[in-house]
Order: sequence, then C-alpha cells, then structure tokens
Amino acid sequence: MSSKNYKLENNRKRIDDLDEKILKLLNDRARLSINIAQIKSSNNLPILSPERENRLLEKIIAKNTGPFDSEAIQNIFNRIMDESKRLQNKILDGNSK
Repeated sequence: MSSKNYKLENNRKRIDDLDEKILKLLNDRARLSINIAQIKSSNNLPILSPERENRLLEKIIAKNTGPFDSEAIQNIFNRIMDESKRLQNKILDGNSK
C-alpha cells in the first residue's frame, strides 16, 4: 500500500471510529430525551421549550472552535433537537393511547 493510500485509509478509519462514537452519544442523548418526555408528561409540561433551545444553541455556538462555522453548528443541533422533539412526541402519543 502506498503512503497516500495508507494515509487515506487511516483517516477514513478514524472517521468511521468517530461516527460510531457520535452514534452512541446520539442514542445516549435520545434515551435522556425519552426520560424528559416522561417527566414532562407526568407534570403536564409542553414538549417545546424555545427558551431552553435558544440557550443551548447560544452555549454550543459560543464553545465552537471550528472548522464548522456557527451556521453549520446551529443547523446540526437544530436537527438533533428536532429529532429529540419528534421522539418525545412519539413517546407521549404512545402514552396517551
């Protein structure tokens, strides 16, 4: 294997490893989101919390050191929060049936 191919494969392997860690972290986050949905349900609290979401985004963007810019980080975390809300609604809908 040439040095270029080795470097390419090595970097791809590192990305694959990181992707597995990201997946685990996302699923850990989803489990916490389910817990939150159950707490919200038993306390008659709404799923949406725009103030919390805004604070989270501000905090995450402030901690970002790149190379992703703030818009990219906001898009990624908006998607994560959207999927978390979808999961919470799914859990709550299941509890109401």
